Amino acid sequence: MVDTEIIAMSNILRATILTVTYIVSVIITIFLIGFVLWLIAPKCGMSCLGWTPIAPMFLETIVFTIIIVVPILITFLINRQLDTKVVVKAKS
Repeated sequence: MVDTEIIAMSNILRATILTVTYIVSVIITIFLIGFVLWLIAPKCGMSCLGWTPIAPMFLETIVFTIIIVVPILITFLINRQLDTKVVVKAKS
């Protein structure tokens, strides 16, 4: 009975941790992409990014893909770590 309560409580805690992790990861990823573009653009202009009428859509696609994929990967890795810790706590 006690083990079940510990696991149920850890599920609520896990959901909270993963939600916060995902939101923070998205914010950090957006800032990092903005910072990298801010570093690149002033030095050689937008021409070094291949800035043509078609390129912004391509660049947008890459940026949005990174914003979606990176936080999901980070959250997935943290979820695996939390799984490992919960299993260890439940067995002991």
